[in-house]
Amino acid sequence: MALSPGLLLLDEPLSALDAKVRTHLREEICQLQRKLGITTIMVTHDQEEALSMADRIVVMNHGVIEQVGTPQEIYEKPATRFVAEFVGSMNFFEATKISDTQVRIHDHVINVESDTFFRKEAVVEAGDDSFELALRPESLFFTESELNSLTVKIEMLEFQGAYVRVDCRIYGHPELPLLGVDVPVREARKLELKLDEIRHLSLVTKHMHAFPLPKVAKNKAA
Repeated sequence: MALSPGLLLLDEPLSALDAKVRTHLREEICQLQRKLGITTIMVTHDQEEALSMADRIVVMNHGVIEQVGTPQEIYEKPATRFVAEFVGSMNFFEATKISDTQVRIHDHVINVESDTFFRKEAVVEAGDDSFELALRPESLFFTESELNSLTVKIEMLEFQGAYVRVDCRIYGHPELPLLGVDVPVREARKLELKLDEIRHLSLVTKHMHAFPLPKVAKNKAA
């Protein structure tokens, strides 16, 4: 810093620190960088660090750039399945388009509010075949209605402070992976969620993403 460099490279500088110190130093680094105006490249595997500190993020997979964008763009509009899975938590469903306004997720028919969803490349290319639908835990919510929802069984409840992480599975499909749902604590208290309960889960369809079905899954389907 004494030499006033034009570029500063940081290689996981906070990885060995505890959570509180890491948070404090994140703020210090950001303030210092803005004060000095030095272009800074920071390498990190910590998604929280990347999302909170960066103006632009480059997501790489084995040396190949998957996506470049602002933290909000990376989180809300992942360009590839790798980015969707790597940054934050993401639920994946195998889905099929059954009309211009509906998709089928296993035994459930879901109405889709967003017209743009059906224009996504993965949905168009899939045609009558399955594609992979993705949705973040905060874009799922419990409802009393059986209509336009997934019937699920609650398998785990984990208190996370501001929210409760609810892991559940589509009812009648033990072979499927768990779905993560983030429920604000106040709402969780009202819902009185319990293990092994059967509940109905609605999707915020305007937040849905679509990706080609992985080749392994396609081969199994064939």
